[in-house]
Amino acid sequence: MATIWCKEKSKIKMMALTKRGFENIIWFSILSHDHKPEAEIIAGMKRRLEDYKDIGLVQVIRFYDNLNRDRPMIIEIKK
Repeated sequence: MATIWCKEKSKIKMMALTKRGFENIIWFSILSHDHKPEAEIIAGMKRRLEDYKDIGLVQVIRFYDNLNRDRPMIIEIKK
């Protein structure tokens, strides 16, 4: 089976911070989408998160540049 995302190679990392007592959600961008602009990748990840079964637990969504650890957070969305 082909790798869809990779902790080390994916362009964008998303952290969805949940309510106390629940595990945070961490996703990485799909490798085949990483050629697209950041804003397009983030919009797709956010759209997929909205369909996620535990979306009601999410309080804050943060997106990071996964390839440049020195770069600050790209965007933070408060729910």
